[in-house]
Amino acid sequence: MSNYTDPSLWKMLLVDDDEDNRQITSTILQYYNAQVTEAASGQDALALLQRISDFTFILLDIKMEFVSGFNVLDAIRSDGHEELRNIPVIAISALATRAEQDRIRKADFDGLIVKPYNPLTLVEDIAMLLPG
Repeated sequence: MSNYTDPSLWKMLLVDDDEDNRQITSTILQYYNAQVTEAASGQDALALLQRISDFTFILLDIKMEFVSGFNVLDAIRSDGHEELRNIPVIAISALATRAEQDRIRKADFDGLIVKPYNPLTLVEDIAMLLPG
């Protein structure tokens, strides 16, 4: 079983500026034994990624204050570290208009989870978006 299909092998970075959303998402993923590191902003995520680059994937909120999910993705994809460029990044967004979905697809995200998501299928939904 690959580290993408078995949540107990996931070492993920969860980036969301809403504390309640982070807590709920983290609790669901930890129930499946995923290792979750949280970042409360785009700036926090970028600082963390300078120190830790071995995440299985990143779950990244789009609409955050100061540094958007699009800006974080651009920094990850353009960073000089090959490890960062290859980390799958899944967008999470409550703004699931068709225009927003198109923008996310064009931005090199590996997929989109729409909020509010179904807590009973979140792990399965993420696994379907990961490589393999």
